Amino acid sequence: MRAIVIERFGGPECLVYRESPEPEPVAGHVVIEVKAPCGVRRHRRNRMS
Repeated sequence: MRAIVIERFGGPECLVYRESPEPEPVAGHVVIEVKAPCGVRRHRRNRMS
């Protein structure tokens, strides 16, 4: 599975694409499959930093 990993605190340059093993749910947890990406509007993103 492809995953975006946040390696350190910072801006978008801290996000890294990686291959990762499929997660296995444990008791009391669920795994959610995302079919489409979602985005954050620029004005909201700017407020986060």
